[in-house]
Amino acid sequence: MTHIRLIGVYRASVSEDELRFIAEEVTLSMQRAQEEIKGLALVEIEIRGATKEFDLLLLHQDGSDQVAWDEKYFSVDGREVLGGSSEKPDQPDFRACFFLHHFEPTKGIVSPYGNLAPSEISEMPERLARVCVYAHPG
Repeated sequence: MTHIRLIGVYRASVSEDELRFIAEEVTLSMQRAQEEIKGLALVEIEIRGATKEFDLLLLHQDGSDQVAWDEKYFSVDGREVLGGSSEKPDQPDFRACFFLHHFEPTKGIVSPYGNLAPSEISEMPERLARVCVYAHPG
């Protein structure tokens, strides 16, 4: 049986170039672009006992249609990158990080693998900031 555990929720940083892209190509306004990224978070979880069917896209916040975006997979200790969005590890135990748009700290994360309690947003660890670089889906 697959189990998940929340390790942390982090404030996502967005480069000036990416913010400009969002403002010019997606929202058509710098103010709206800044509002959009204000609710952006990077979620880090630990997965134990994952099967082939494990799917991060099944995780979301209650009442939201936002799902995992641009996921990255890591060793259980979080030190080794195992793969990106289309490269789910072929081992049962690992960590994963993914961006979640419109994150609300007062709401937990719902999943078929167990729900995760609400979490405050903290600063992103340097080990993740180097690897988890945000690019807007638009």
